[in-house]
Amino acid sequence: MTTPMRLSRIAAARSPGASLRCGVPIVAAIAWMALAAPCIAIECPTPQPAGAPGAIVETPAQVSELAQLLGSGDLGNRIPVLVHDLRGRHPDVPASELVNYLVTAYCPVVNSLNGLGEAEKQARMDDFTSRVARAAY
Repeated sequence: MTTPMRLSRIAAARSPGASLRCGVPIVAAIAWMALAAPCIAIECPTPQPAGAPGAIVETPAQVSELAQLLGSGDLGNRIPVLVHDLRGRHPDVPASELVNYLVTAYCPVVNSLNGLGEAEKQARMDDFTSRVARAAY
């Protein structure tokens, strides 16, 4: 099974030589890049538009509460409960939208974890997506 959305690294656009115009020595720029490497973010999917067919529409407070739950750990026990709860509130939504909704909510949580590289963040997202898909289908 493939993940609902392919997550990839966000590339920052910079003009060539930008560090030289700012007066930052090349050695300092390389050192900064080496330190910043563990903080690389993965690209998160965007939420479905509110009017899209089958989209889960919830208030900002509900989305914030979900993000807090997802960030508090114990995902193995929480995922089936969250899927069940979403199904109860949105009975006509397809399983694929449940997966997309939860992945979209969890991705910023993973991106906010300091000290993880892109591969580690991607591994967490892949594991989460697999768990949610098993619970939703």
